[in-house]
Amino acid sequence: MKFFQNTVLLSVLFLLLAFSAQAQQRGGLILDEVYKKHKSYDAIHATFSVEMENKDAGVEGEAPKTGEIYVKGDKYKVIFDDIERMSDNISVWTYFKDEDEVQITEVDPEESEFSPSKIFSIYKNDFRYESHGSLQLEGIACYEIELRPKDAESPYYRFLMTVEKSTKNIRKIILSDKNKTDFIYQISKIERMGKNDLDDSFFMFDSEQHKNVEQIDLR
Repeated sequence: MKFFQNTVLLSVLFLLLAFSAQAQQRGGLILDEVYKKHKSYDAIHATFSVEMENKDAGVEGEAPKTGEIYVKGDKYKVIFDDIERMSDNISVWTYFKDEDEVQITEVDPEESEFSPSKIFSIYKNDFRYESHGSLQLEGIACYEIELRPKDAESPYYRFLMTVEKSTKNIRKIILSDKNKTDFIYQISKIERMGKNDLDDSFFMFDSEQHKNVEQIDLR
């Protein structure tokens, strides 16, 4: 559950105290390119893995969890083997597959600021950022950008984002919280989808297909 709560989020979801105006401008230009590219997509599908590390607590070396995320406007769906979370931007369904249970809540305006549908634009208002320059990730030339939240009450103190130079796709995000826990997201594929590829009902829980699932309505 901890993995899921920190997704996206994904994330496929994105912060900073810049050391210089030049670095901040450079990081902003890169993020603007990422935003413009993905904003032009009607819908997005991405596959990713996520793992958690906290060396002080002896948490490291665990097998990553793999998942998928679909985003269409303000609607999203995140899928893991044991849990799914989806939203039509009105309600949110969290489906616990092993428990045959789905919890239904209303979209929280504050929480939605960090929803997966905002993954490519959240940097615009909520974070400071700086460029760390270039690096190689699995032999691919990338930029590295650090983001830090403007809100001092945020539970997270840093996002470290790796962006592929040639495609402007986000390849990796390390989300670090104030308990010294890192959530490491590796994005293996991002594909563009048409607006008609995903019906709006895809982002809603289908009770007809899951008649044996207990529904807990918390709205």
